[in-house]
Amino acid sequence: MSNNIQIKTGENVSVSSSTSAPVSVKAVSNSTTISVAGFSAALVDKNYVHQQSSASATWTITHNLNKRPSVSVVDSAGTQIICEVRYDSDNQVTLTFDDSTAGEAYLN
Repeated sequence: MSNNIQIKTGENVSVSSSTSAPVSVKAVSNSTTISVAGFSAALVDKNYVHQQSSASATWTITHNLNKRPSVSVVDSAGTQIICEVRYDSDNQVTLTFDDSTAGEAYLN
């Protein structure tokens, strides 16, 4: 018998126990906060992966994370590269490169 509960994004769940048995919580996706018996802790932070398939010297990324995330960029060969990062808002960032570049940006 399994005691697993699946919680979808945006759903709220209250967990209580009438025994002293431990309650374990495991985040398996982009959960942001889980509360157990009045205790709240961030388990998995929001993140976003942007894929830039066509080479460009400027990438404008709308990520909708409601924050100014850290940014890591790799080119299409998987090599980490440095670029200028400008935070346009808490939901958009613009990356500027010396040359046209394709690859991925990891925001968290």
